[in-house]
Amino acid sequence: MRDGKYASNSKRTKSVTRLPGWILRIKGKLDSKKGKGVCDEYIHHLSKRLVVMESAEVIRAENGLFEDRKKAAAVLAGFSEQKELLDREPDGRQKGSDVEAIRANRKDAERKEAARSGLRDGIENLTVINEQIINTDTVLDERINKMRSKAAEKIHAYVVGIRCGELREYTCDLSAPEDSAREIYIAKHRELNEKIRMVIAGRGKEDAV
Repeated sequence: MRDGKYASNSKRTKSVTRLPGWILRIKGKLDSKKGKGVCDEYIHHLSKRLVVMESAEVIRAENGLFEDRKKAAAVLAGFSEQKELLDREPDGRQKGSDVEAIRANRKDAERKEAARSGLRDGIENLTVINEQIINTDTVLDERINKMRSKAAEKIHAYVVGIRCGELREYTCDLSAPEDSAREIYIAKHRELNEKIRMVIAGRGKEDAV
């Protein structure tokens, strides 16, 4: 499996804040004196930064696959033309032993073989593209999960500080982060991805092109 630009340039993940945990605990303790609203607002700020970071990550992944998906669409379009050629010119259309019939049959055979070769090459290209899509999507998921884990650690440190301060029973909404960017990305490319995988699997090819 070849490494794409997205994968090769994705060694580090960002954090919602550069402040280390011990400073966040101090900040939480100080902010607790200002009231629950101030504490809630800071956590909301960190959560919003996480959403922005994830959106940027999705855009990078999508840009990294732009040329691959463009090539896949062209290959699938070519499949339609190649299959139409094979269906339109069946073997044995020209009969007889005269020179014109022999030439016509030879041209038919050459065109058919070129179409078959194009289909084989297309499937090989789609297989490589599919592997790259899977690789990129896996890296994307891993990086987003790392971002969320880092964010959770930062928020936890801040909350610990709050509870060590004036708000001993402090609670906040720590539900799952918004995932709209990744969901939109998946939905946007679902149809093309499915077509690619159907052709590779050799099932429903007539529906895939």
